[in-house]
Amino acid sequence: MTAPLPELETRLGLAARLHRLGLPQLAEQTLRRAAEAYPQSTRIVRRLAALVLQEGDAERAASILAPALGSDPDPSSLLVAGESTLAAGRLEEAGRHFDDALAQADGDPDMAGRALVGAARVAVRREEPAEALRRAKEAARLAPLSPNLARAIGDLGGQLRAWSRLKDAVEELRRERSDEAAVHYLLARLLAAGWTEEDIRAALG
Repeated sequence: MTAPLPELETRLGLAARLHRLGLPQLAEQTLRRAAEAYPQSTRIVRRLAALVLQEGDAERAASILAPALGSDPDPSSLLVAGESTLAAGRLEEAGRHFDDALAQADGDPDMAGRALVGAARVAVRREEPAEALRRAKEAARLAPLSPNLARAIGDLGGQLRAWSRLKDAVEELRRERSDEAAVHYLLARLLAAGWTEEDIRAALG
């Protein structure tokens, strides 16, 4: 059973307003009740997962969305699944979801571009700059057709530049590690840029 369009839009609109007002728990409750009333609506489940992801619970978002990823998931659900699993650090799953969303984009430049940006972000997390840049360039070809996509590509470009600078810093640290002052300076730079001590040890090998 599918929700009549006016009622479905009312429920989704109410949840969106509650979230904007800083009431995420009420927004989630509204969407959960809607999902219970209309279990065939993947749109409600997708919105619920996206809301939970926005609130910082990536694992729960992925779990909420999992039932909607059956034999024939829609590309919008695959994108949210990709975002959720990427945020949870499940890179293999995230890559598959973004690739599947791209395969189902069906000529939609915004959908295809978002899937490509997601795949590029997975490559950044895997420290695969060549693959990240390849995916980003593919997405950039679609950017003129979608203002939202253009902004996403701009954000990704910032990530890639930051990643490159941090990798340069690690290489510099490799070269200068015999100089105690240089080591302390570069470690401070890396830590200030958001690296953890575990990240630095892994990068140095």
